[in-house]
Amino acid sequence: MATNTPAFSDRGPIGIVGLGRVGSHAARQLRADPHPLVVYDTNRNVRQKVLGALRTIDRMGEPNGGPATTVILATPAGKHGATARPLVQSGVSVISTSDDPADIRSLLDLNNAALESGVTVVAGAGLSPGYSCLQAKHAGASFTRVDELSVWTTGTAGPACARRHHRSLKRPGQVLIDGQWVPKRGGSGRDLAWFPGELGARDCYRGNLAEPMLLHRLFPDADRISARTSATRRDRLTGPLPMLRRPHEDGGPGGVRVEVRGVGSSGYKTEVRGIMVFPSVAAGSVAAVAALTIHNGGVRRGAMGLAELTENPAEMLHELHRRGVVAARFVGSA
Repeated sequence: MATNTPAFSDRGPIGIVGLGRVGSHAARQLRADPHPLVVYDTNRNVRQKVLGALRTIDRMGEPNGGPATTVILATPAGKHGATARPLVQSGVSVISTSDDPADIRSLLDLNNAALESGVTVVAGAGLSPGYSCLQAKHAGASFTRVDELSVWTTGTAGPACARRHHRSLKRPGQVLIDGQWVPKRGGSGRDLAWFPGELGARDCYRGNLAEPMLLHRLFPDADRISARTSATRRDRLTGPLPMLRRPHEDGGPGGVRVEVRGVGSSGYKTEVRGIMVFPSVAAGSVAAVAALTIHNGGVRRGAMGLAELTENPAEMLHELHRRGVVAARFVGSA
């Protein structure tokens, strides 16, 4: 795939809008690099707390890009496309951490605007989607033909992520079956998935998830693409209702399992990747690495998923590994 390199003659600060669990972790990752950083949150107390912890500057004032040339949107899911549009039109590259399919569609719709402004828009730059798509692309490179892709996730990053997870289980999602998109009811399709480490086996269900849309962009010839997220019996029983109690500030450990099936050099095979990690930490690291990748130049212009940002996903995976986001590969047993 040909690449067009933006001209970053003035590489200003990287900005972060939204300082929840994911945004604050992204700020910590970026603060370790030599690039200047500016942050913003509508909650002044949260903003001052993060500024004090990072000893950084706050020059954004409002979520309009300010002096930044690359901005991470780490606000709660919803309206990411509307927030990103004026940034893109003013010549700012945008990385969105939202996992909401509606957000991701609206961000991908900014492709023409991004091309006209000579900037890059990345949709779904988190653990799932984002890291899951990087692993799928990396695994898929060893196949001569990819037929099926499946993703299972468990865990949430913080309160906003937990609310999104709750909503996703009661909304329909799309899966690819025999090359055709088929709507599936949220909370259906129970499947027992095994995750690495102490996570073990979790019951997972279909929902309003974004992976199928983004994986199809990577593997347009695949016959089947699906995604499921874990849920307890209480999650399913209370799915139609508002959340009955306030979510925890951090959802604790979670994980992703990615399976790619198809034809390799020696016949039909399956490649399985997985990770156990705190979703908030991993999502913040993914967003930070995406921002640095764009900020350093040499990437495509336009709107795309995270795994489309680079031809060689191993480079980003290696950098994430260096930052503590370490995956496992299932190799079977004798």
